[in-house]
Amino acid sequence: MGSGICSWNSLLLTPEYGPRIRLACVITDAPLPSSATGNQETPCLKCDGACIKICPAKAITEPEGEQYHLDKYACSTFYSASEGCAECLKVCPAGRIS
Repeated sequence: MGSGICSWNSLLLTPEYGPRIRLACVITDAPLPSSATGNQETPCLKCDGACIKICPAKAITEPEGEQYHLDKYACSTFYSASEGCAECLKVCPAGRIS
């Protein structure tokens, strides 16, 4: 897996899989090379805020001076009340196979 960036809905976006990735943790003292590629432009600028438009909780807004702006309370409350939500994942074009 390569590197990724933080999306507007606070999820990791990778070039290969977009936001459709889950992280796990491995603790090691082995020297590992960095896969960081510097400042990457977010694909969020190209999709015209699809996650913002679809969010049923209105929890995602366009960030101003930060990587993302997510109302975690609104997202969590909606998620709990509706027994799940993945609308922002469904509409994200990043990492989709054409």
